[in-house]
Amino acid sequence: MTQVAVLESKDLCVGFTLPSGKKEILKNLNFKITPGEMICLMGANGCGKTTLLRSLSALEPFLAGDIFINGKNISTYSQKQLSLLVSIVLTERIHVPKFSVAEVIALGRQPHTSFWGRITKKDKKKLEEVISLASLGEIANELYDSLSDGQKQKVLIARALAQDTPIIFLDEPTTYLDIPKKMEILKLLKKIADEKKVAILFSSHDWDLISHMAPKVWVIDESGALHGGIAEDLILDGTIKHSFNHPDFYFDDQDGRFKEKIDFKKSKFFLQGGDATRKHWTAQTLAKVGYQVSKKKEGATIIEVSPKQWVILHKKQRMICKSLEMLLSQIHHFKA
Repeated sequence: MTQVAVLESKDLCVGFTLPSGKKEILKNLNFKITPGEMICLMGANGCGKTTLLRSLSALEPFLAGDIFINGKNISTYSQKQLSLLVSIVLTERIHVPKFSVAEVIALGRQPHTSFWGRITKKDKKKLEEVISLASLGEIANELYDSLSDGQKQKVLIARALAQDTPIIFLDEPTTYLDIPKKMEILKLLKKIADEKKVAILFSSHDWDLISHMAPKVWVIDESGALHGGIAEDLILDGTIKHSFNHPDFYFDDQDGRFKEKIDFKKSKFFLQGGDATRKHWTAQTLAKVGYQVSKKKEGATIIEVSPKQWVILHKKQRMICKSLEMLLSQIHHFKA
């Protein structure tokens, strides 16, 4: 059964209104997001990701077209009504001296509280659920300003979740975080989408991470067109390769990664041995400094790869290396 869209656009055009006139960044956008979907918005710097998110959340006016939330045009909602439908986490970090984690999260309940901002039993129950879902119980009483960037981001996501809206937008939620913390944030977003059936749209530049963890990806190409699907389909149809053009780098659609364009040296190497993992990383090490890995022995220097060492068979020499760093040193020394 087809799900009803919680968010939909028709012929949407976003951009800026300047003294000289309107400047379109993205136009003729037609898409739908259903409850429980988690979608990553990607594209080159300046392509319009943030502008689109701000337009969809009514923080900026859009230039043309329509946006519908729960089947109703966004223009028919008041600001109060929109605050019950859409929450957004921006890249800017808030500074709230002397506020605890729990108090920052509680700010998300403001659209639901009375004029005086009193927290009811219902609000308290919702906050307890959110703190538990985001695994923030152990630091709930700590000062927000004392937290690490990763912890602060989780708190801001929890604040958005406490707002209890069917839609959450996030602009670059993994920026400035180390890899495990980035993964932790994406895991939390997936959990929110799955368990709370919240529609989540967020922007990111972390392709390696997104391709493995995001269920669905939207890519804005160089012409401003929006392409949607799972990461693997976007690799196979060439969308990723053609959306991030750069003179010094290219997208390798065999392993789904961006790589440096290298002028390979004439020397070639053939890797033999049964350790597939060590052969993989050996090949990568050689390639990134400009050496070719051949599929044929003929005309290539042989490197035997074993679980504990590498052996270079060069002319009549047999050189044993205990690390890839030593391997490169030997290769550079004899200029294979």
